[in-house]
Amino acid sequence: MKSINTVRLTLVPLSLEQLNTWLNDVQVLEHELVCHYRGEKLQNDFESRVRVQLSKVQNDLANWLWNTFWLILRNEDRLVIGSFQFNGAPNDEGQVRIGFELSPEFRHCGYMTETVRAMCRWAKLQPGIYQICAQTECDNIASQKVLYQCGFVEQERNNISLWTFDA
Repeated sequence: MKSINTVRLTLVPLSLEQLNTWLNDVQVLEHELVCHYRGEKLQNDFESRVRVQLSKVQNDLANWLWNTFWLILRNEDRLVIGSFQFNGAPNDEGQVRIGFELSPEFRHCGYMTETVRAMCRWAKLQPGIYQICAQTECDNIASQKVLYQCGFVEQERNNISLWTFDA
């Protein structure tokens, strides 16, 4: 699979090799993808999450698209402005969980709503997918707005907010 295209964005799934490159040398990845990286910095918690996903890809190559990060490239200038990921292959009930990040300077432009809609459309076309889930911090109004605009319904609110979208 090469990528998913929307009006303003290209969503690129990173191969195992590209995940390693992203962690070790962003400039090499920029050259390979013909882009400029302005996404979230690979440090602290975010770097740890990328390493977890890398391990998942290594251990389950058949499901790499469900385990990798998808970079969000803005078409007009090939800037990487954020990332999207499924947090593993579908479970026995046909559920997948999503996560997403967008660099602060690109927020409030509709990019993440466009991304989540495109990725949900793609996921719905995959065999055995019945529900897409997401969770947010209770005070993360921006992410909750994205989920709501994409057709997700809030199911639960305790320490986190749990959202679902029936595929």
